Amino acid sequence: YRVNVVTYEYEIILLNIDAAEFAVGFKDFRELEENYAKYGIVEEYVDKLPGEGGDCKGDIPDKIRIHLLKDYFDRNNTKINGYYKERSGRWLKLTVTAEYEYSEEYPYVIYAISKCDDEINEKSLNIVNKSAISKMYCLLATINHKDRTYECIHSENYPGITGPKGSLDEFINIMKERIYGDDFLLFEKLIGNMDMENSKITECEYRIENENGKIHYYNAFSTYIDTPDGKKLLLLIQNVDE
Repeated sequence: YRVNVVTYEYEIILLNIDAAEFAVGFKDFRELEENYAKYGIVEEYVDKLPGEGGDCKGDIPDKIRIHLLKDYFDRNNTKINGYYKERSGRWLKLTVTAEYEYSEEYPYVIYAISKCDDEINEKSLNIVNKSAISKMYCLLATINHKDRTYECIHSENYPGITGPKGSLDEFINIMKERIYGDDFLLFEKLIGNMDMENSKITECEYRIENENGKIHYYNAFSTYIDTPDGKKLLLLIQNVDE
């Protein structure tokens, strides 16, 4: 839609959605919006359409509603995004952008609605995966042998690991200081695996002595994975004291 944020007049630029009943037949856009919120959107999302903007001079509206947008776009030209679910079950993304010539004399914005089921499903899957990983492992990291760096994707109470990334030599030194006795030789073999082609899972168990002299037991797994930056060694560590 092209919408006037002062008079609430609107016109349809492109209509390619199933729920056409929410597009036409209203005196202005505010009436359309109220009708759509009441009959088209899952109730819990009606008041959960907050604005997501960047580099804004003014505050982002608490929710995307036509009567709140003039004040925002008078001070910003940054688009606003919001996600919501229809009663039909599909997920949609709403993007509101000021027209190129937006001004007091020409207060028009573009409302663009697009399907985003795949995007939401991917986000949900990432949340599930991250939650599962955080429950099962105390350290998840990738190692790039080519440039000798590591990146910590998840760390929870793992001794000595405080930064999100760094050099592989630094990582090895931290581990060497913490791992008990000759157990480090097992761990060194685990992360020294250079067989990128077979991507077999390598496993070892080792001990760590904490500041109080108490011994803790860990299982570690490593295998190569394909990433946009090439092959990396994935390292998964879990505490197995119990």
